[in-house]
Amino acid sequence: MSLTYNSFVSEIAALTVISSTVLVNGDNNFAGIMPGIIDYAEGRLYRELDLPVVSVIDTSVICSSGVRLINLSTTQGELLVITTLNLLSSAGATSSFATRIPLMPTSQAVVDAIYPSAASSNCGQPTYFTRLGNTEIILGPAPDQPYGTEVIATIRPSPLSASNSSTWLTQNIPN
Repeated sequence: MSLTYNSFVSEIAALTVISSTVLVNGDNNFAGIMPGIIDYAEGRLYRELDLPVVSVIDTSVICSSGVRLINLSTTQGELLVITTLNLLSSAGATSSFATRIPLMPTSQAVVDAIYPSAASSNCGQPTYFTRLGNTEIILGPAPDQPYGTEVIATIRPSPLSASNSSTWLTQNIPN
């Protein structure tokens, strides 16, 4: 039996003896707690079960020559943990035909110390990467040509909500 957002709200309402309207919308004393309940439950399940559904491979990003900053794609979800970052031997090659060149994660201080600028004399095939934020990575050295990238990462799928009435969790492990 799979769940939907509405059936989940109904079950929580029955278990807690709180009306589904109050769970979703809140009352005069507090806002609706349903988003917090879902966030806690889904986060715990994704962390503890180590599900394959949260692992993605993204080959959509191409780094530019002389630019050490690349923006990660969020099409498949927000990347939480980058497991592997590979350069692909050619920006035009599909990932199945390209040679993978693994990059080593390091700190921004290391990349900045070894490769302080993206001047053409400092460009080459990147060896290191560091994550600046949720969607940005710095490469060291700055690429000497366009390279395709392959990012293997863990994501947080879109949570169950009124606008997303079904998720992998509700379809496959509803209890």
